[in-house]
Amino acid sequence: QDAPWADRLNPAASATQQRPVIDAGYTLISDFGSQGVGTGLALGLSLPAPYGVWGAGLRYAGLPSTMTDLPLGSYFEARASLAKDLFPNLHVGAGLNLALGSGGGFGWGLGLDLGMIHKLGDLGFLKDFRYGLVLANVGKGYVTPQPGGSSSYPAAFTLSGGARALLVR
Repeated sequence: QDAPWADRLNPAASATQQRPVIDAGYTLISDFGSQGVGTGLALGLSLPAPYGVWGAGLRYAGLPSTMTDLPLGSYFEARASLAKDLFPNLHVGAGLNLALGSGGGFGWGLGLDLGMIHKLGDLGFLKDFRYGLVLANVGKGYVTPQPGGSSSYPAAFTLSGGARALLVR
């Protein structure tokens, strides 16, 4: 639940954030072979307010056209989200993503993410049990024409979930 990066997976993750957070990252993307080298940049912000926690993020990936295993080209994503703890054990959030780029042609995408995290506490031998659900990318996925067809990145209308617990506290 570390904001602002956890918001990318579940927009409810930052619901309990108590202080502003700025986070930045850089990633070198390579297959260590013939496809070349790409770069990834990211910047995130989390701002708590009395009614919820605002989140924002920018991501950029610049990949050479020779990188056929990850044919995104130049990809830019802007994200805004709002998370709220409705109850001490129930957090909800929503995020909006806009993606623009070129990977064989101009592409764009716009999607809404809806997420929740429910903290159930101790369940038998499982301590601090919690689970989360996300309905991600409700809208139009980022699509660029590719040889042999096209596909959406990330996949549109994706339902995902996860759970976590401690065996020993």
